[in-house]
Amino acid sequence: MFELIMARVHAVLLAGSTAAGTHVFRGRDDAFGDDELDAINVRRADSGGDVLTSNGERHQLAFTLTCMAAGDDWETAVDALHMQAHALLLADAVIAAKGKGLRLLSTDLQNDSADRVRGRLTARYQIQILVRPGDFSVAT
Repeated sequence: MFELIMARVHAVLLAGSTAAGTHVFRGRDDAFGDDELDAINVRRADSGGDVLTSNGERHQLAFTLTCMAAGDDWETAVDALHMQAHALLLADAVIAAKGKGLRLLSTDLQNDSADRVRGRLTARYQIQILVRPGDFSVAT
């Protein structure tokens, strides 16, 4: 179920209408060139879980969206890009059906400027998933 949700998050952002266009990546480690910005990088984060009953477990899947932009107004650009991505995720019926309570936990701004002005906003999300014990692929 975790991978299904992560794949759906990536697909929704890739197909959606954002300033990143087709520059939406999943777990990319390589540096981004100026010609690839604006961009979004989706990455799974640390997650936890609890046993509810002998028939079910509740897990909190956490993931990050890193929105990147260049230029003097990079902070405004990454904020707008994040808001576009946020709206797409909250409106997606498939994500809502696979997990419950998708919420934004925090955001962090970083200036990545060296020779060029650029920066990033990393938004951390969490969604609850109810699954059968021992089988994370089947929702309860």
